[in-house]
Amino acid sequence: SVYGKPELAEDLRNFIFDKLVNNKILKFLFKNEESRRAGLTFFGGFKLEKNDKENKGLLNLKGAGTLPLIESVRIYSIKNRINKNTTAARIEELNKIGVFDDDETDFFQSAHQFLTYILLKDQVTSAKEGKPIKNFIDPKKLLQREKDLLKIYLKKINELKIRVKGDISEEYF
Repeated sequence: SVYGKPELAEDLRNFIFDKLVNNKILKFLFKNEESRRAGLTFFGGFKLEKNDKENKGLLNLKGAGTLPLIESVRIYSIKNRINKNTTAARIEELNKIGVFDDDETDFFQSAHQFLTYILLKDQVTSAKEGKPIKNFIDPKKLLQREKDLLKIYLKKINELKIRVKGDISEEYF
């Protein structure tokens, strides 16, 4: 439990939002996350790990799936002073203020749920088999429908990253 005056916590959140937006720290947050792209190659295939021997040939679903989506939503949330803790709640609030239309809101909510489902399904399977739990999946083990859907979601997440870059660049660079 946390004790104290809730208004002090609210004051702190407002202070932090002011600093993030007004002092262009948002630009640096974006720059830090800009290189993280959803895991597709130029030709639309899955971008698989090449350098890490332990995960060679696997897709980093967290780093190249959920994180690019979460980071994009977080950037828009900070920019628009949305004080919600979950990605789902942030997406809903971004819809309410017109950053995302209803179709985008539904799409990004579904993408987040699907990516989480695929990752957790793989992690549960690994745990049952006594294997280490990690954020890498083998796309070959997915159903064809899951592969197709995953590619659609990753493509749109990359488009969202480009949109964020355009919106942030316009105001902060």
